[in-house]
Amino acid sequence: IPAGGYAVVVTDASSVVVPGSAITIALGNATIGTSGLSVSGDLIILKMTDNTVIDQMSYGNITTGLNPSAATPAAGQSISRIANGVDTNTNSDWQLDSTPTLGVANLL
Repeated sequence: IPAGGYAVVVTDASSVVVPGSAITIALGNATIGTSGLSVSGDLIILKMTDNTVIDQMSYGNITTGLNPSAATPAAGQSISRIANGVDTNTNSDWQLDSTPTLGVANLL
């Protein structure tokens, strides 16, 4: 993902339309993690190919990446970083978003 760029992670079953300006990370028929992202909370880690951790965050009942973690999104919601590109490694970097953006700047 280039600096200042965006990526969208999708599976083969996804009907999401990813803008051409974004990187598409296609998982095929796989899931994120062993069984997908948990609705109650999870840890998300962005790594280089050599496993160097670039960034991480957690939401819901998981506090491994952020303690306290970011809020748990309801169905149809996303968690958006606010402001774009700002990272203080705290849960205040994240906000629930009912109008998720895919592969472009957040609208919050």
